[in-house]
Amino acid sequence: MFPIQQQLINSFKQGLHFHQVPLIMYHVILIVTICLNILYPVMVRSDEPVQLVYAASEWVPYTSKSEDNLPQGLYIDILESIFEDELGVSFTYLQVPWKRAQYYVEQGEADFIITVATGKRLEYAIASALPVLEIYLHIFTYADHPLKKNIDGIVSKEDIKRLQLTPVTNLGNGWHRDNIDSLGVSTHYVDN
Repeated sequence: MFPIQQQLINSFKQGLHFHQVPLIMYHVILIVTICLNILYPVMVRSDEPVQLVYAASEWVPYTSKSEDNLPQGLYIDILESIFEDELGVSFTYLQVPWKRAQYYVEQGEADFIITVATGKRLEYAIASALPVLEIYLHIFTYADHPLKKNIDGIVSKEDIKRLQLTPVTNLGNGWHRDNIDSLGVSTHYVDN
């Protein structure tokens, strides 16, 4: 077992808590409904098999379905290791549009999603103490951009505003909305 897997398992056993997401670096965090945190002690003592529902949109290489309609991807592998191999809890992957996945967790129709903890999400769910995966984002622009040297030096969200750049990101990027758009930065949103 990898050390991060053991840390994640310990995080679930000790209870789930929110931690800050550093700027520039996304901590992709496992968001779990409050019900899961409350039910965990019952789940490990119950003779009844527990079946959790993980809701997500297709996001290759993290979550998708194979040609045989089987769940696959990095998140699926991590979740199988944590839930099935270590905790003896099975889960079902429900592939739906991203807004619906979040809605299902909010309504209790799915047990968890994997995403960045935003203020809105923390109104209806709780976040694990440790990230499932850390993703380092990079800024890409065209080679002859007149501000390329300045772009190479970006270290904060304020730099993006100061340079009057227009970021492009996916529609479901709540972190971007909370942290970049909130500064008055004009953003172009695209489908996944």
